[in-house]
Amino acid sequence: MSGATSASSMAYLSLGGQIVGGLMGAKGAYDQASTQKQVLAIQAEIAQRNAQINEQQAEIALQNGQINEQASRLRTGQMMGTQRAALAANGVDLGEGSANDVLTTTAFMGEHDALTIRDNATRQAWAYRVQAANNMSNADVLQTSGDNINPTMSAMGSLLTSAGSVAGSWYKFKKEGVF
Repeated sequence: MSGATSASSMAYLSLGGQIVGGLMGAKGAYDQASTQKQVLAIQAEIAQRNAQINEQQAEIALQNGQINEQASRLRTGQMMGTQRAALAANGVDLGEGSANDVLTTTAFMGEHDALTIRDNATRQAWAYRVQAANNMSNADVLQTSGDNINPTMSAMGSLLTSAGSVAGSWYKFKKEGVF
């Protein structure tokens, strides 16, 4: 009888250990899911902030482009003024011939440079806005992923798995006549 009682006690201890292990596993599953949910929420927030920074960078690129475009036009105007003064000082008629061609070419090239600066700034702003859109999409995916995590369901799944294991052990002990 002492052997049967000892086997029965060991079986109960084994089942108790499985139950405690199952509860600890459920707590671990809950904590892991909660942590994962928090990490995804933080990553989504970071992605949203990065999108805001990208939008600010786009605005700065456009503003810098406008400033540089204006500066280019001023340099062109100064160059044309210098050319006019030099040509006039040498008695060249500014309204016709090669003098007119020089001034027209300078104006054309200056405008081309100014428009290139504007185009480059627009392209740079567009690239920042594409990055902002990518960051917002990433934030949405991260947020949705986090929203789909249910720590309670993770814990319940772990408990159900453990319950099945405990039931299997109990059935085995019962079948072997341990209790």
